[in-house]
Amino acid sequence: MNGSADKTSYGLHPQPAHGRVTVRISPDGMEAAMTITPPKGTGQVVSLPQALAALGKAGVIFGVDSQAVEDLVRQASSVSMFDAAGKTTVVARGRPATRGQDAVISHHDLLQMPSGYPQLKSDGSVDHFQLNLVRNVTAGTPLVSKQPATKGVPGTNVLGAPVPCVDGKDQSLRVGKGCRVSDDGSSVIAETEGHAVLGYDGRVTVSPIFEIRGDVDTSTGNIDFVGSVVVMGSIHQGFVVRAGQNVEVHGGIDGGTVEAGGDVIVRYGIQGGSRGRVVAGGRVQCRFIENADVRCHRDLTVGDGILHSKVRCGGKVQITGRRGTIIGGQIKAKDEVITRVLGSSLLTNTDIEVGVSPETRDELEMVRRSLTEAEAGLRKAQQAVTLLRDLEARNPAEFSPEKRAMLLKALRSQYHFQAQRDQLASRKAVLEEELHISLQGRVRAYDTVYPGVKVIIGKETYLVVDSLQHVCFYLSDNHEITLGGA
Repeated sequence: MNGSADKTSYGLHPQPAHGRVTVRISPDGMEAAMTITPPKGTGQVVSLPQALAALGKAGVIFGVDSQAVEDLVRQASSVSMFDAAGKTTVVARGRPATRGQDAVISHHDLLQMPSGYPQLKSDGSVDHFQLNLVRNVTAGTPLVSKQPATKGVPGTNVLGAPVPCVDGKDQSLRVGKGCRVSDDGSSVIAETEGHAVLGYDGRVTVSPIFEIRGDVDTSTGNIDFVGSVVVMGSIHQGFVVRAGQNVEVHGGIDGGTVEAGGDVIVRYGIQGGSRGRVVAGGRVQCRFIENADVRCHRDLTVGDGILHSKVRCGGKVQITGRRGTIIGGQIKAKDEVITRVLGSSLLTNTDIEVGVSPETRDELEMVRRSLTEAEAGLRKAQQAVTLLRDLEARNPAEFSPEKRAMLLKALRSQYHFQAQRDQLASRKAVLEEELHISLQGRVRAYDTVYPGVKVIIGKETYLVVDSLQHVCFYLSDNHEITLGGA
């Protein structure tokens, strides 16, 4: 064999071949890759127009990266003949479809607050009376907001064909009782004030009644609600129930406190333990009251009796039971006090006041105390003024600026206390006149009134020293307490 034949057989001098362009499109049509195989021998390199023409022939018309094609052509033209694999580059990319955003439901912070856990105080201790069971909302409060789903945006593959998109998933607003969907459909709004609840199904309800299925104790903490509260058990000592409307207790109140804007209805008794208190903007009804402070703006109705308690009533106090008794304490009512027995054979001090509202009597007592304080302050100021003026008159040259400042201060105090005294004296006269002209108050005892009972009607007082039977105390036209038949 000669040498030239050997070189040809080993590929040292291959047959000439032009460079080639191959375009491959990904299965999803979103990418086009170009491979340029370099020429062999004296073959021609691939030019840029040839590369672009190859893309067009393959149908690639979208997302072409012209710079990438140009760089690939340039690199391929400088490749040695031994790099037979050629260069491959992604030269076109489609635009993917954009998925729409799903609707987003957001709940009011109040609905997401943990409840039923003791509140941590700033000093690190735990308040077992505050468990945050109640979520108060007012009418018109937005409780749930919705960010609507968005439409998807279609894409385009490298062949120019559309790529379908997916719209965001919508979510419906779930509405329970006491709520409504806003006119624009973007939120859930409370229709009434009450207790807001987020159910397991995402449904929001607002109830005007908050129900405690057992007792108000360490398991519930204090209750503070804008609507009505129903307690299926009892209210224990030290715990407080506040309601903007009514409070209904199926058990009793045992040393607890109730404050209601409306009525307070207790199935059994109110035992204050000298600590509990009941305040009602409406009426109070219960079986008995013992060692408690009860205040109501309307009538108080008691089944068995009132023992050693402090009662303020803007209407009528009535003991309805056959053995209805009022023993000890202080009862103040605007209209009437009606019972079977007043006081006891033990001569227990029992004070009954009728004829004006308890608020009027309380205000009069406060005005009298304030008037006494104002008069005392006025006397001190007048004494200071008199003393300083005497010093100035006796020796004007030695009356220093400091003493003159003291005199001015004493004069200002004198004018202040004079104005306060005059205002309080005027109000005192008005209140005392209300007491004087009161003729409507009545105290009725259908059985016995024992010694130790004191009856006050308006400004007049009657102290019972002998047992009385079937008697009614009232104020005559002469403003004297008179006894008549019950």
